[in-house]
Amino acid sequence: MLGLLDEELTRMVTRPYRQDVEALTRFAYGIRAANDYDPVAACARLRVPSLFVAREDDEMVSHLHTQRAAALVAGAELSVLPAGGHYALFTDPADAAGLMASFMHRADRRAGRPVR
Repeated sequence: MLGLLDEELTRMVTRPYRQDVEALTRFAYGIRAANDYDPVAACARLRVPSLFVAREDDEMVSHLHTQRAAALVAGAELSVLPAGGHYALFTDPADAAGLMASFMHRADRRAGRPVR
């Protein structure tokens, strides 16, 4: 059984999902195995308007990690909201949509495109 002895990984994976531990642990190890991916370099290469949204109570990705990633992207915006967990699009879709719409309007204005 893949990784079921890794208690920290099992706890991290199962807390938000409440699904089959073995399947999700395999998924997490698959992500961990993608060691050729360098997220720092990927962020540094971004040259498009970028919005990073984080929640202070996100137990999967700390808002501090999101803040660090946003700092790597030239011109990126960061919005840290107090609550809502990891799945802001599902837990608070109206707020998430509002943040994204406002961001897109600002990006359009900066690019000189008409804003609707």
